[in-house]
Amino acid sequence: MNKCIYYKDDLELTYKTKEHVISAGIGGSRTLPLGMVSDQANRIFSAMELEVLRNSPISLNRYFYGPGKRGSSSDKKRTKSPILIMESENELVNLGYLELGEPKLIPQIRLNEKNEISFHCNSDIGDTHEQQLIFFEQLKYFKMELLEEVKEKKVSKKNFVLGFLKDRWYMFSNISEINQNIEDYISKISLEDIKESKTINTEKNVKAGGYLRIDERYLRFLGKTAFNTFAYLYGHEIALLPEFDKLRNWIIKGGENQFVKHLYNESNILDYYKVPEDAHSILFHQKNEIVFAEVRIYGETLPLPCVVLTEKFSKKISSNGFICDWKIKEEITLYELLRSNPYNKIK
Repeated sequence: MNKCIYYKDDLELTYKTKEHVISAGIGGSRTLPLGMVSDQANRIFSAMELEVLRNSPISLNRYFYGPGKRGSSSDKKRTKSPILIMESENELVNLGYLELGEPKLIPQIRLNEKNEISFHCNSDIGDTHEQQLIFFEQLKYFKMELLEEVKEKKVSKKNFVLGFLKDRWYMFSNISEINQNIEDYISKISLEDIKESKTINTEKNVKAGGYLRIDERYLRFLGKTAFNTFAYLYGHEIALLPEFDKLRNWIIKGGENQFVKHLYNESNILDYYKVPEDAHSILFHQKNEIVFAEVRIYGETLPLPCVVLTEKFSKKISSNGFICDWKIKEEITLYELLRSNPYNKIK
């Protein structure tokens, strides 16, 4: 029966696509049955997940460990972070991205204390002279709409850095005189202004900056992950019960968070079983009439996100869970884990 666990009775809904139990972007492969989540809800989730996978605490693990695009383990689809601040110990700023934990610095120019401009590029990605020529050829056609400002509040030393990658410009500047008229300043820079060119090899001692936001979208993503998994484990009919209306409405529409809390104790039944390292896991409990889920993404423990699904559930549910070992593309319920390994429980 087609009935969305998020929108419930809306007659205008369509059901052409399936929703992953755990987001494909972090390696989930099992899906909910067709007809359980509408295309309209799916579209909301796609936009939400894109932002969360790029700019939340989840994204850092994803940039370090994977998986790549749509859960792929292929090198060609490795996940790259957005352009970030790569700050060295001397507080000089470089612009680059993370790829499986490795800093990759992009071609860039920097203004020094003497107002001299130097060019910097990474020899790992090609001939340095050719990179410089391409950079300044593209600079002739610079447009503000192709510029993205990279922000970092903690840099105290004055820096102006302008980088280029794949038809887009990236800039960090905390120099007020430049910031007052960025376009005019950049338009006057030419190859003849370069006082020095430097080759930057991939640095191991840089500190990656940027914003990892714990915002409403991140919290709703955790709520959606828990509720998807609840529906998968306990069934369509239970997920449609009115006791979960507040949660489903918040996941779809947002608003004040009354659902995601944090646990600071270390007790978790999954600690007693051989759950793969860095796996995602969701474990459900009931305490009196409260039904809640412990959500571990990439095996993170403390503080442990807890999603309260409802505080008024008179029926009884048994504890169950779902484990996603995204590295080997294997997903298993807690019951299946216990049946497959009933005796060797202690790590």
